[in-house]
Amino acid sequence: MNQSNRTYSAKQISGIIGKPILHVRARLKKVGVLYPFQFLPAEWQKQLNTHETKSKHQEMGIETESKFDPVSIELRALSYANAPEYNRRIFDKKATILHESDGLKGRELEGWVAYWNKKHPDLKTSARSINRDRKAVREHGMDVLLGKYGKLKGRTKVPDDAFEKFKELYLVEGGPSAKSCWRGVVGLFFKSKAIKDFPTVKAFIRRLGKEVGKSIIYHYRNGYQKREPGQ
Repeated sequence: MNQSNRTYSAKQISGIIGKPILHVRARLKKVGVLYPFQFLPAEWQKQLNTHETKSKHQEMGIETESKFDPVSIELRALSYANAPEYNRRIFDKKATILHESDGLKGRELEGWVAYWNKKHPDLKTSARSINRDRKAVREHGMDVLLGKYGKLKGRTKVPDDAFEKFKELYLVEGGPSAKSCWRGVVGLFFKSKAIKDFPTVKAFIRRLGKEVGKSIIYHYRNGYQKREPGQ
């Protein structure tokens, strides 16, 4: 559903944003029974988007981080949905093991691994594998558990913070051009880095293509109602 066509009741909005229902009603002009999304305050729209994205992500059985980033979460859910079945099985196995072994270290982890392997002979693992996956997730996010599919290969000169801002600006239906988004990022980040050393717009697009995938980028930019070229 297009964002502009979404509607909510005052009770739904109240439950999601944590404001008293009387406060919600006082700030809105009522239209029938429901409130159109496009007329809601910007901070409420952001919270509603976050709530919906988080719900979608949880439905897919993928854990969310303590610091919730709706764009990253939705990209991860889309990456998972578009990955081959084999890679999804890899993700499911590793994500489950990381969740079940969370907080365990040293001998406790070794003991847990022995118990786990006995109970789940089809999902065997090792303490070394768990520690390696934990490190990979800390450095690259949960997408790394999908294996080589959709994973960033090699090194990139694009800083993570600048890249996250670029995604936020570029992955929007009907959004600005890549160059316009890049200029916006440059304006925010080049002060701490000489402009001649700042990555080019092509570098940002290359990283985006490797991490997200052309199909997902197309749908983000053009909407899911449109077919990709050649289909």
